[in-house]
Amino acid sequence: MQFNTAGAMCAICDVNEYRKCIRELDSPLVTQLFDILHALCNLLLVKPENLQEVCTGDTLNYLDKSVVRQFIQLRIDFRIIKNTNALKGIIE
Repeated sequence: MQFNTAGAMCAICDVNEYRKCIRELDSPLVTQLFDILHALCNLLLVKPENLQEVCTGDTLNYLDKSVVRQFIQLRIDFRIIKNTNALKGIIE
C-alpha cells in the first residue's frame, strides 16, 4: 500500500474525525495514542525537506525509528526521496 497526496489527506481527515470522538471519552492515554497516529499520518503528506523536523518533533521523537520509517515507506514518493538528505538519520 502506498499513499499519494490525496490518500494522505483522506487518512489525516479520517484520523481527525476519530480524534474528535476520542476526546469525548476523556481518556488521556487514548487521546495521546490518536495524536501519535495523526502525527504518523502527517509523515505521508509533509514535504520531503520537512521530514527530519517532523520526525524529531515532540510527538514522534520518542517513537522507535522503525515505526516512523515504516510510515515514511508508505509514501508514493519514497523511492525518489530515500537517497536524499531528507531521510538522513531517519531510515538509517
